[in-house]
Amino acid sequence: MDELQNQIENSNSRLYCLALFFSTLYIIRSATLWEPFADFAEIFRYFAWLFCSLILLFSISKYNSNQHVLIICVVLLSLFVGENCNRLDFMYFSSALIIGAKDIKFESIIKFCFVLGLSFCVFNIIGNQMGVIKDANFIDLSDRLEILDDVFLRESFGYDWCTDFASHVFLIILSYWIIRKGILKYYEMFLLLGISIFILYMTGTRMAAGCIVAVILFSLYCKFRNPQKISKLVWLLFVFSVPIFAILSLYLTVKYDETEMNWMAVDLFMSGRLHIGQEAIMEKGIPWFGQEFVMYGMGNSNGGAEYNYIDNSYIQYLVICGIMATIAFSLCYVAISYKAYKQKKIYLSLAVFLSGLFGVITQFHYNFAFCPLLLATCSSIDSNIESDC
Repeated sequence: MDELQNQIENSNSRLYCLALFFSTLYIIRSATLWEPFADFAEIFRYFAWLFCSLILLFSISKYNSNQHVLIICVVLLSLFVGENCNRLDFMYFSSALIIGAKDIKFESIIKFCFVLGLSFCVFNIIGNQMGVIKDANFIDLSDRLEILDDVFLRESFGYDWCTDFASHVFLIILSYWIIRKGILKYYEMFLLLGISIFILYMTGTRMAAGCIVAVILFSLYCKFRNPQKISKLVWLLFVFSVPIFAILSLYLTVKYDETEMNWMAVDLFMSGRLHIGQEAIMEKGIPWFGQEFVMYGMGNSNGGAEYNYIDNSYIQYLVICGIMATIAFSLCYVAISYKAYKQKKIYLSLAVFLSGLFGVITQFHYNFAFCPLLLATCSSIDSNIESDC
């Protein structure tokens, strides 16, 4: 009987990996400039829908009857919101992968996502350097990071934009840090420091470079102090960090005043996230169940349209996916941090905190293809190996 149960669990895990593989490749393709990728997009989409539907179907039996109602509501909400905001694939894949991860070890999921994300990133870099994948280089003439003759060439390495590349690198590192349970060896810390300097020098993405340094600092803290003894107040901050960042982002965006020098300084520090977000809210408002909003950035062809790309994860999802979906995603992170608190896994709560902080500047905090932390919502974070952090 136990052998049969193990076979079923292994089959479910393999099926989940297939769903995650095709879903991730389909979603992540939007951040690359590899043109042949588009030829395979529909194939990835077809298999993603197939395997996501299968894992959703097979995972139902793992929940009790009361939870079935909640699951149905979540799936219907994802379909309704996805249809409204023209992100049907993303919303359905997200809900299916979160629900379908029931009883699957998050450690296995994060390892798979790390290998997949790293492989994609390395492939993109190599393809770009060989000239197969074009680059969205941008010459920055601002005074934010002057290097040579007041000109700074920001490299994207085949991604749609330099911040997309830097964001993906940081989130891959965050996945690795989770796999290492928050404890890094000194040579790993020096390697991450080198990557941080490389990111800053080649892309000018200060937030990504800073968050990589934060990973190093947290590792040092876990190495020399006992992180299990932190106060309940700090744990409370970690558990509700994502809703706090969301509320703070909304408050700053709404209160932003372009006539005040102090507000302009804050907006400059946040790379223009406030005024772009405020313009989007004033133009489209914040819906309950999503709306279509076409964003134009510097990395894509906008046909002369004015730049209006919302990089702040919280504001982007509020404006496009709506209040209900943003609350649902945020509650997933609360659930993850609470599970980490109950099991004293400080490294997982710190990862949620860092990802949430990173989401104030970048757009991938709620995107499972870049940030697989969301998949810990229903998965098992139990481990036979105790962590020091």
